[in-house]
Amino acid sequence: MIFPIMNMTREKLEQLIEEAAQKGEPLSMEGEDLSWADLSGCDLTDANLRGASLVRANLGGADLSGADMRETDLRNADLEGAVLRDALLNDADVAGASFREADLVGADIEGVNFDEAIIEDAQFL
Repeated sequence: MIFPIMNMTREKLEQLIEEAAQKGEPLSMEGEDLSWADLSGCDLTDANLRGASLVRANLGGADLSGADMRETDLRNADLEGAVLRDALLNDADVAGASFREADLVGADIEGVNFDEAIIEDAQFL
């Protein structure tokens, strides 16, 4: 199901997350435009966000453990304090993103260039 994410409220995003959880499925937003979305503190464990645009999205404190974020556009996104344990971040664009105090233990970061990202106090091991 495709939704016009740019105009979606936090309440609607939380409803979609809850509906997926009730079905016993992870949230699937593959290829969706979630730019500027406020997903701070949300449980996105095992979510499928592959190829999604999360430009300037607020994912601070979110649980993205095991999430598929391959080829995701995370430019200038806020992932401060987010949990990305065992997440797949292959080839994600993280230029300008903040991973300050994020937990990336076990994350697959092959092809990710953190040169322009903020990784102060982030955990990789």
